[in-house]
Amino acid sequence: MRERISTILSFLLIASIIVAGFIFHASQDPTKTIDSLQDGQTVLVDIGSKVVKVQVSSTQASSERGLSNTASLATDTGMLFAFPRIGNYGFWMKDMNYPLDIIWLDSGYQIVHIEHDLTPDTYPKEFGSEVLSQYVVELPAGFAAENAVSLGDHISIGQ
Repeated sequence: MRERISTILSFLLIASIIVAGFIFHASQDPTKTIDSLQDGQTVLVDIGSKVVKVQVSSTQASSERGLSNTASLATDTGMLFAFPRIGNYGFWMKDMNYPLDIIWLDSGYQIVHIEHDLTPDTYPKEFGSEVLSQYVVELPAGFAAENAVSLGDHISIGQ
């Protein structure tokens, strides 16, 4: 009898651990994975009505380079700039060969500012958000309008 009770208690303990693990995993916000992303890594971003493939820029050198001197940007691709802290981050179109939409996000991945259809001839003008941001996404020009991306929307980052 004692052995049977021990087996039942062991089963209940294991089942409790498994259930607790599922509850913990389900309570985690999948967008919070962004802080573990590595510079140069490619990830999927769910934004508007699309999923796009973006390259992560998380160092000063890669942020300064950005998409400059690239020939083009394929549809449904872009760059995600992840800064170490919330602040005012300005962007310009230096050495760009094509237009972009630039989207600023706060630390909770909510869109706080959008610049539509920025062309290379706007350089040296700098664009930024009046609202503090921590992340910026560059996408092909017209993406935000075509996919109903709006202020207040949240994005989701996957791996």
